[in-house]
Amino acid sequence: GLASEAGVCRRAQAAFLRDHLGRWVAVLARGVSERASLPLYPVLLRMVETTVARDASRLGVVPEAIVEVPSRDADPLPRCGVVS
Repeated sequence: GLASEAGVCRRAQAAFLRDHLGRWVAVLARGVSERASLPLYPVLLRMVETTVARDASRLGVVPEAIVEVPSRDADPLPRCGVVS
């Protein structure tokens, strides 16, 4: 009996995957795979990446991929390193 509310939730989930999580999860997974000292973390990130891709597909969402770019700063602090 809450079809309208369910529709609002599905649209919000689709927007979140399309505009946020779906855009950067592959970059995160790749970075973790390259830097992880324990094999558990890349495995967990692959699971997250697979789940996000499955949910996006189910909702008809195609997230626009972001591209990681190297920082020009000599600052050792971690940065986001992505552009749209």
